[in-house]
Amino acid sequence: MSIPRRLEAMKYMAVMQAPQPYCYIENGYDYVDNDIGNEPADDASKCCQKCYVFPKCSAWSWSNLNGGTCWFKSAQGAIVVNANVKSSLLLYSPPNVCQLQADIDYVDNDLARVNSPTASGCCDLCRNYPGCRAFSHNNYNGGSCWFKKAKGQTVPATGVTSAEVYPAPPKDSSCPNALQENTDYVDNDIGNAKSSTPGGCCTICKNWNGNGVCRAFSWSNYGGGTCWLKSAKGNTMQKNGVTSSTILDNPPVSCVLEDGIDYVGNDFANVPGTADSCCAACKAKAPMCKAYSWSNHQGGTCWLKTAKGQTAMNPNVKSAII
Repeated sequence: MSIPRRLEAMKYMAVMQAPQPYCYIENGYDYVDNDIGNEPADDASKCCQKCYVFPKCSAWSWSNLNGGTCWFKSAQGAIVVNANVKSSLLLYSPPNVCQLQADIDYVDNDLARVNSPTASGCCDLCRNYPGCRAFSHNNYNGGSCWFKKAKGQTVPATGVTSAEVYPAPPKDSSCPNALQENTDYVDNDIGNAKSSTPGGCCTICKNWNGNGVCRAFSWSNYGGGTCWLKSAKGNTMQKNGVTSSTILDNPPVSCVLEDGIDYVGNDFANVPGTADSCCAACKAKAPMCKAYSWSNHQGGTCWLKTAKGQTAMNPNVKSAII
């Protein structure tokens, strides 16, 4: 084979092997903000390929402005209902939408109730209802779809089946846990940093002032994109345009006494005191002291420990970690 023909074959193979874009168009929704450019298109379906070749485009919205315009986005961001707009994430395979979750309820965010004898019947009903992006189904009144503005929090609920009807943004490879859209982690702030995307917060949080300091974050588009870094997940609330995730599990609650439990071994010191005073005594010996047990020995003694270790039942002892 000649060199020119070999080069052409290599180019062809590169094109064939490259991931091809796929867009699941959401009729009647606008992805607000995060704009990075625009191009004319007389039909929304043409935005998919245009986004694919536009640098850093991961989502788009289309409106009929000037005969049709694709608005390219760096991220999906907040989603609002707009009958004149169509939007989509840039995907690389058909998404698994409307995956039914048995015995799971999506709490709050209710829009309306529509009758359906089956949970699967709620999928198309939800897609055709303005503002509906998820649902929970139960057997109320012969079968009911409870339409939701967003997935929100989930709780176990026997007899309830739930699903999202539009694809979620792909999980960022740097994030150990899924990104929660339209969810804010309240309080526990330890700092903030700039990031144009929520996924960028994962690496920032991991590296914030040493391992284990930042355990969670919430991201908003404030100032072009800001990570609000957290020492723990804490309470959550629905907030459009905010995306949150955890990097590490919350630390154990400090100095919560376990009545009737003795932490066996690992002692390095002891001090006189009450069970309530042991917490401060242990913290004063940190980082060596990580746990303690209290007994009424000599009127009250805190037994300071380098680790919790094994436990044993003892009605005369109280223990805790810090």
